[in-house]
Amino acid sequence: MDDEYAKTFLEHFRTPLNDQEIKKLHDICGILRNRCPDFNDAEAMELLKTARHWDVSFDDLNNIAHGIERWSHFKTRIAEAIGIQETMFADQNADAD
Repeated sequence: MDDEYAKTFLEHFRTPLNDQEIKKLHDICGILRNRCPDFNDAEAMELLKTARHWDVSFDDLNNIAHGIERWSHFKTRIAEAIGIQETMFADQNADAD
């Protein structure tokens, strides 16, 4: 990882989520809580925050939450969504070089 990429990466993750975004994430947690018997609130918030830092849209997060029935499926789908965004982020920064 070169210095410019690392700088861009760190700046991206230092951007705090605002109150409205946090409320939306809590709403998504409510959906998950109702759908997953083995739901973990603290871990869900961390995963959702990480996904938002990677620019996974709220629509995508809502669709993921509505489309799962097991906690393990949620974690898999979030990891996939983040992976897609990671690849896009890396590609954009590679193009800038």
